[in-house]
Amino acid sequence: MNQKSDHTLEIIFSMLRWLFLIASGLIYGLYYYKGAENLTYFSVLFCLGVVYMATADIVIHRSTPQSRPYLLVSQAAVIIDIAAFTALISLTGGTSSPLLPIAYLIILHAAVYWRFAGGLLSSAALIAGYILVMLLQPQADTAGLLPFHIMNLSFLAMVGVLGGVIVARERRHLTEKSYFENQSKRDYLTGLYNHRSFQEQLAEQVGFMRSFTLVMADIDYFKGVNDRYGHVTGDVVLKRIAQLLEGAVARKQGEVFRYGGEEFAILLYAHTAAEVTVILERVRQELSLLTFEAGGQAFQVTMSFGAVTRTPEWTADIVNEADTMLYSAKKQGRNCIVWGA
Repeated sequence: MNQKSDHTLEIIFSMLRWLFLIASGLIYGLYYYKGAENLTYFSVLFCLGVVYMATADIVIHRSTPQSRPYLLVSQAAVIIDIAAFTALISLTGGTSSPLLPIAYLIILHAAVYWRFAGGLLSSAALIAGYILVMLLQPQADTAGLLPFHIMNLSFLAMVGVLGGVIVARERRHLTEKSYFENQSKRDYLTGLYNHRSFQEQLAEQVGFMRSFTLVMADIDYFKGVNDRYGHVTGDVVLKRIAQLLEGAVARKQGEVFRYGGEEFAILLYAHTAAEVTVILERVRQELSLLTFEAGGQAFQVTMSFGAVTRTPEWTADIVNEADTMLYSAKKQGRNCIVWGA
């Protein structure tokens, strides 16, 4: 699933719950209040709703979509919504409740997580709740209201089927689109973001006038590795070094890209030269412990780095500047870090 769009949907559903809770309070108070006993029942439900939704909002806004609390709250909400819906319509006119259309949103919410099966199951649960309320409420003309009930139940069933199908199809299309977009931005060999992605993110950082550090990194004597051990071994070296670089740079710190060939680009957001140097020295140290094998022979590789920090006032071409620093590192004997002014 697309986590960003899912998170946006959860926020929307959360806002709608607050809206419907307030609306149910007003509708109950103005039209369906029948005494202290019913008021106590409604007040308990209302307070439980406030507590639950406040807790859910805290989790949704402060947890990541991958976290267990987030998944538990967002998916359990569908079950709680069905129970709350049944209780609310029993207090606000029963099967004639003006809150009945809320059921359609609950079905769509279930379909977001469980697709067609979610639409069907939530629809069946809501139909069961509707029938329960229908059987418990006093009916002066049961036979006369039968077409009304059949119509409501039919709509719930149809929304369950159609909603499940439509949402499931759109989710599949969204997943496929996200997959292909992601593939177009990734390097097929290393799995890192590619040159195109680098240019896009660099332009974004420059456009927003942000301070950042650009590091151009190159594997020393990589042509010799390919010539001596073959391109298959060279690919192994590239993939392993890509993993090393990606592991050294946390997602909140920046991003690593395969710039081309044996060259990598690293964007580090708002970091000082000292902090960047610590990261790069850690990479050099881990690389010094890494041994490759080919044809019964063991070998090691080193890397050179050219780094430049860009401030909002910077006007020069930062990529050329970082490349110049990388070239200086090569001239100084390789396996070192050279900083631009």
